[in-house]
Amino acid sequence: MIETLAIDGILPSFLLYRLPFTNAPALAMSAFTIGSLVIYGSAGANLTVLSGLFAFTFLFTLLLFPISSLILSYNRPHLARTPRPSLLLVFFTLALSVTLIVGNSVLAPKTIGYFATYSIVTLAGFWALSRKSSALKLVWWILDSGKRTRRLAKKAAGVMVALRGGPVVIFVETDEINRLFERLLYVRSNEETACVKLVHCYRTIADIPSELEANYKILDEAFPSITIDLIFVEGEFSPSMVNVVADRLGVASQLCFIGCLGPNFPHTIGEFPGVRIIDV
Repeated sequence: MIETLAIDGILPSFLLYRLPFTNAPALAMSAFTIGSLVIYGSAGANLTVLSGLFAFTFLFTLLLFPISSLILSYNRPHLARTPRPSLLLVFFTLALSVTLIVGNSVLAPKTIGYFATYSIVTLAGFWALSRKSSALKLVWWILDSGKRTRRLAKKAAGVMVALRGGPVVIFVETDEINRLFERLLYVRSNEETACVKLVHCYRTIADIPSELEANYKILDEAFPSITIDLIFVEGEFSPSMVNVVADRLGVASQLCFIGCLGPNFPHTIGEFPGVRIIDV
């Protein structure tokens, strides 16, 4: 789990370090071990509390499945996926999970307190790590207010610039400026980047939307804080094409965005590992 979070950019990338001979993720395993020892110690080495924490973790993980299914069905109604559970089954699973959580909370109110505390601390940490630039901006503001710490403030500013230097790739299939605008708004609000590359795959020159280049220039003027590039790639849009483009641009698949795949698209979202859907 820690390695996956590091790949997705939520945790620091140094956790991906692997030992040269065994190829084991040593730092990720060490971080998990330290976290487990912290929980064990803060719970007073009480096995009853720890077993209760495990039970709540399992139940809340189960609860995420029906919630995720509902959100996916509402926000991405046209996304082709199998299996597609019925709403009746989803709501039944949701009600069952909530009932089990409430029942365990009544039986072990002390344990749910521990679980809530650990969850709040963990989520707050993940939120801070996902907003590194905002946290560094606060650090820069504090350091820049003092004469003796302004040198450190310059270093913090350099780190902020480096964090926003990595590009994000958006695969576009249309020249509709409202859809392109919404995708760029999403990236500006949720990604720490100052460089966006719009990629359009085409079979023939005639397939290129006529207004795409003109609208790209408008968007480049509308977002002065973001450097926007338009790239045309000859070939059919497919999972292999996404991998090739990401590799050539030096961008991780987690920083590649695509539109919602329709029911007639020959590939499923499972064939795009790590790639994120940015709109309906």
